[in-house]
Amino acid sequence: MNRIRKRDLIKILFRAFYIQGTWNYERMLGLGLCFCMLPVARRICRNEKEVRNFLNRHLDFFNAHPYMASFALGALTRLEEQAIFQKWDDKRPITIFKERMCGPLGAIGDALFWQFVKPVSAIFGVIISLIFGYIGVVVFLVVYNIPHIYFRIDGIFKGYFKGFDIIRDLSISGTRKYFSRLNSILTIFLGALTVIAGYWIYAEGQGNKGVFVYIPLLLLSIVLTYGKKLSMTMNMVIVIGISVLIGLMI
Repeated sequence: MNRIRKRDLIKILFRAFYIQGTWNYERMLGLGLCFCMLPVARRICRNEKEVRNFLNRHLDFFNAHPYMASFALGALTRLEEQAIFQKWDDKRPITIFKERMCGPLGAIGDALFWQFVKPVSAIFGVIISLIFGYIGVVVFLVVYNIPHIYFRIDGIFKGYFKGFDIIRDLSISGTRKYFSRLNSILTIFLGALTVIAGYWIYAEGQGNKGVFVYIPLLLLSIVLTYGKKLSMTMNMVIVIGISVLIGLMI
């Protein structure tokens, strides 16, 4: 019997970029997930009956954030492999596991990417565009896609390594501390954009943009140094304080 190889996981990873290609209201990402899992069926299924059962399990309803779905793909790959080699009599735990992954992966993905990564990437893009022009578009795409691609890759391999245990990493207690830090950092960046936009308007009127370049660097250094250690309230106080100081200086 064949074991899952690293190259099989890489095949699943590349297919995961197309998981929304067959999105529909009946099964959401169900058909896309099955498409991603086909390399697993080709590798471990020993006869036509096992292939049919495999496809039936993974053609059911599945809905999650598309970037975070890789955690489910990796874990399901591990469970399918275990079911074959450990000769499980009942494969229903795999179906139940897939159903219970939908909520956590959807909630975490929406909060992480739509509420944090996208606005922060946009802020970087706007700042760079104001200073250097259209290169800000490239910066936005790079900053946004680094965490996007990282989570896709990490999800496949971590999910496969942990199997059922991946649920612990995706629980509320396992992710709360990270989202608390992300919220603090996002507050700083939103404040930074406000300060920069205000100074830009002032500099346009005065014909002096020299100091403008240093403002985002100053605020970014504060984020990297203190953003993870301070509360959101303190981060806001810092931003407001810097805004007042800049206003006095100019």
